[in-house]
Amino acid sequence: MTPPDPAAIEAEIERIRSLGLEDLRREWRRLYRSEAPRISRDLLVLALGYRLQELE
Repeated sequence: MTPPDPAAIEAEIERIRSLGLEDLRREWRRLYRSEAPRISRDLLVLALGYRLQELE
């Protein structure tokens, strides 16, 4: 198992921060394999960032 690359994770989180609401919901489906909950854009960004770190 390779150690996580903090720079790569940060770059991916920055990419997620730049997405619109529909793209965030698409990312949610990709990362969580379920429909995105009806929550604010800010909460989606936080949850997706957490999920990325969790998967690493």
